[in-house]
Amino acid sequence: MSPTMRAQLERGANDVWTRPRSRYTRTLRIAAVAVVSLIVIVAAFVYIQAHQDKGVAPTGTRTPQACRLDEQTLQRARTSNPMRFEESDSGDEKYAVCGWAQTKGKDGIDPRSLSVTVQRYTGPTAERDARASFVSAKSRPHAVEDSYQTSDAPGIPDEAAYQTAVGTTDSSVVTLIARRANTVVEVTYSGADQGFFWTTPMPAAEGRELTATVMNELLSRP
Repeated sequence: MSPTMRAQLERGANDVWTRPRSRYTRTLRIAAVAVVSLIVIVAAFVYIQAHQDKGVAPTGTRTPQACRLDEQTLQRARTSNPMRFEESDSGDEKYAVCGWAQTKGKDGIDPRSLSVTVQRYTGPTAERDARASFVSAKSRPHAVEDSYQTSDAPGIPDEAAYQTAVGTTDSSVVTLIARRANTVVEVTYSGADQGFFWTTPMPAAEGRELTATVMNELLSRP
């Protein structure tokens, strides 16, 4: 066999092995590109959904005077949208509940909510009734969580305590309960911080600071 024919045979044999291998490599590359593209699309979708504004259109709900808050306080809490209120007067007890959510386009992407309950007792046993109400509110869980921690809240008259929810959810809930003379106030603030893809619980310190601000504003009224 001549050298030329031998070279042609060797080249043909190499083509038999390299062509399928090249085709297989191209297929793997195409599949890899498709998978990466799908991952990028899904990640972009999750990111966009997570970073959507969490608020809703303004409701225009009017809150009772007993638990009405300054606009600056609501802006600081990022809960400028009044959502609900209740008010009652049974003679010896005046009761008011207010709740705020977030306003679309105004309060950001970190979920927050705020609620306030004000009980004012009157009559000869008003202060005693307020003390009993404070003890009851302090021992009652204010969030659906695995457990909660109760701690004193110094500096708020006449007596006050924090209740911080400790659970497995991606948000945290802080409630401040206080009594001043014949009035008992409960302030609950909950929230989460939006990360790149998912949320993490709002720092408890932020909840304690915000509830104390709200409490001091409410208790400063006659």
